[in-house]
Amino acid sequence: MISPEHRLQNSITRSILARQLNVLLLCPQDTDGLTLLSQLGRIGCVVEMCWPPPQEIKSSVDLIFLSILPDMEEINYEWLHHCPPPIISVTSFENPIVIDEALRIGVMGMLTAPVRAAGLLSTMIMVLSHKRQYEKMAVRISRLESKFTNFRVIEEGKAIVMRMIVVNETEAYEMMRSQAQSLRQPIEDVAKNLIHANKVLSQTFRGKADKPKGKIRGSTD
Repeated sequence: MISPEHRLQNSITRSILARQLNVLLLCPQDTDGLTLLSQLGRIGCVVEMCWPPPQEIKSSVDLIFLSILPDMEEINYEWLHHCPPPIISVTSFENPIVIDEALRIGVMGMLTAPVRAAGLLSTMIMVLSHKRQYEKMAVRISRLESKFTNFRVIEEGKAIVMRMIVVNETEAYEMMRSQAQSLRQPIEDVAKNLIHANKVLSQTFRGKADKPKGKIRGSTD
């Protein structure tokens, strides 16, 4: 059985709340907005309140609460295009228009008015936790894509070596690896240089082959 002490040490909630969260509250100063402002302050967040939503936000913002009004025009928030912090929408209506707008913006959580203290902290923690998981997954996918790209480059480099000096796949790889160690470069860079050189040579010889030959004149016309 996992002890309570172990659970606390590995608590996701504790790790998220370990530092003061910078929260941007994009809500009118109405009852719901002021309730959120008060409750977030009690949780220990550093809160900045602003309305209407600005086109730019500070890079230090950890979480955004955004009020979505039913008659609100579609706004092209500039900060949505630059990896924004997670967003929790605040709305008093649950209709298709509001939900579609929330999906367009990329909202990760929703609060419905009237806003209450109950459920606020849990919504925040769930959204921030999901954002962390999303970022970790994005990094993992990026690494896998990079690894796959490097694999293809190395395979193409090996094929060039095998054609040039008639060696098998293992020998071609060992030659590339030896060259990489000698130059103190990643083997992917050696493969890229081979691919580039092969491309240049191919274009050069192709250009000469396509060049029209001059007419050979005899000694007399």
